[in-house]
Amino acid sequence: MGEHALASKHARAAKHEGIDPVDPMVTERYYDREVSGRQKLFALLRKQLLSALGLAGIASLFMPLQIFGIVTLDLPLALFDALSPNEGLAVSRWMSRGEGALMLLVLLTLLMTRRWGSERVGRAVQVLKDGHVRHH
Repeated sequence: MGEHALASKHARAAKHEGIDPVDPMVTERYYDREVSGRQKLFALLRKQLLSALGLAGIASLFMPLQIFGIVTLDLPLALFDALSPNEGLAVSRWMSRGEGALMLLVLLTLLMTRRWGSERVGRAVQVLKDGHVRHH
């Protein structure tokens, strides 16, 4: 059966059913799953809990370095003293271990921002600073 004969056969069948063969009607069906209010509530609570746990995880990465930096703020950083040519330029004269740890905290913040995004890391820093998260 040729292509023309097959097309005319479909046209005759369409006319017989009352459908215009020139403008075919295309329909799509969407099968949405019915979700109850309880399921929606549990899904929302699960999403919020996972978000809070994620923030707590990111904040827990900051905490040890921040606490170490605050505790050792008065101890001189003598790690790099051997690299200085004379005693007047020694790192321990102008920098403490705590300041070094806090500088590493800034670097860690930048690296975490690259990994998880500024909004998420900013919320984790806000949790450490304020003790709670402000929702926008």
